[in-house]
Amino acid sequence: MGSAVTSSEGSDSDHEDVSSFESGAESEQSDSERDKEQGQLKCVEEVDEDDERQLKCSTTDDFRSHALAGTAEKTQERRVSVSSSEIAGQSDYRQREALAWEVGIYELGSRRRRSSSRKQNGLETVGLGGFVQEEFEELRTTVVDMMQRKVLDQRRWLCMSRPQYQKSCGISALVSCWNYLYSNLGNGSCRPISQEEALSVLGFKPPFCEIRFGPFTGNVALMRWFQLLNKHFGVPGRSFYFYKPHGKGCTIGLSSNDALARLKLGLMDENMAFIYHCQNHYFCPVGYEDVPLAASDAYKPVLLDSEAETWILIADSSRKHPGIHYKLWKDVSTDLNCQNPEFLDIRRLDRGIQKRKTKKVGGNIHCILAFERTATGQMDVLEENIETDEVQQTVPLEIEEEDSDDSVESD
Repeated sequence: MGSAVTSSEGSDSDHEDVSSFESGAESEQSDSERDKEQGQLKCVEEVDEDDERQLKCSTTDDFRSHALAGTAEKTQERRVSVSSSEIAGQSDYRQREALAWEVGIYELGSRRRRSSSRKQNGLETVGLGGFVQEEFEELRTTVVDMMQRKVLDQRRWLCMSRPQYQKSCGISALVSCWNYLYSNLGNGSCRPISQEEALSVLGFKPPFCEIRFGPFTGNVALMRWFQLLNKHFGVPGRSFYFYKPHGKGCTIGLSSNDALARLKLGLMDENMAFIYHCQNHYFCPVGYEDVPLAASDAYKPVLLDSEAETWILIADSSRKHPGIHYKLWKDVSTDLNCQNPEFLDIRRLDRGIQKRKTKKVGGNIHCILAFERTATGQMDVLEENIETDEVQQTVPLEIEEEDSDDSVESD
C-alpha cells in the first residue's frame, strides 16, 4: 500500500514536472514567437522606413532628373533653333552669294551673235558660251609714258609755306619758291628759310601778324624781293613775267597754247618755280595732268593736244582753302585773258565772270611769274634796271607808280 501511494505521488510529481516543463517550453516558445513577431515587426518598420527613404530619395532623384531633363530639352531646343537659324542664315548668305557671283553663262550662250556684229581692229574670236569676243591690242604703256602726262614734284609740295599770315600770300608764295630752288628741302644745298626770316631780311619788323601786306604787295615787288633774298644769301637767279596777256609787262606774241606748253616744260624743270597771281591772291603751280577726252585712251602712251585737256595743280598757302587746287588750264587762261572791269575768280569758279566796281577799262594785273635758278654770275634781268643803293636798302619796298594798281588784298 505504502509503495503504491508513493508511486502515485511520484507519478503525480512527474506529471507536474512534465506539465511545468511543457508549460515552460510553451512559454519559451511563446516568448520566442513574440520575439520573432517583434523582430518581424521591427524589420517591417525598418523596411517601411527604408521604403519611405527610398521613396523620398527616388522622388528627389526623379525631380532632379526631371528638371535636368527639362533643362536639357530646352537647351537642345535652343541649340536646334540657333542651329536652324544659322543654317537658314548660311543658306540665305549662300543664296545671296550665289545670286551675286555664281552667274552661269553657258545656258545663255545657246545663241551666237550675228556675224554682222561690230568689229574692232578687224579681229573677232568666239569665247565661252559661243559669244563673239573682240580682241584688243595689248597695252605697251610704260611708267615713263604716264610720267609725261602726270607731273608732280613732291618737293614743290614739301616746300610750301602753309599756313600764311593774314594777307601775306605774296611773301609766303615767294618763300616757297625760294626754298624749292635753293634749299635742301627742294633742289638746292642751302638751309630752308622761314617767312619770318625772309621778312626780316627784307626789313620788316615783328609782330608780323599786324603787317598789312596788301597795299604794297604786287608783281614787281615779289620779283624785287626775290632779288634781295638772292643777294643776301649769295645765290644766283632771275625772275620775269612768264605769261601776262594784258596790261603793263604783257608777254607779247605768246598764245595760251604756247604758254601751256612752256609751263609744262617748266614744271618738269628743277630750276624753275612759278607763282600765279589770281583774284586777290598768290599761289604756286606745282604740277599738271593731261586727261584724255576718251575713256579708251586712259593708258594711251602718246596723246595729241586735241585728245586731252590739261589740269593744273596749284598749291595754296592759305589754310582756309584746299592745300592743292585742281584747275583746268582753259579756266586759268580765261582768268588771265579777262580785261577790266571783267574778272574771273579762279578759286570761286561757281561765281562765273564778274565785274569790278572801277572806272578803269582794259588791262589785267593777273599773270604767272617765273623764278629761275641760274648759273653762277648770271644777272637778274630786273637787276640791270635797279640802282645799287635801292637793292641794298633794308626798308620795306614800295610799289612803283606804274604798278600802283598791282596790290593784293588776299584772304
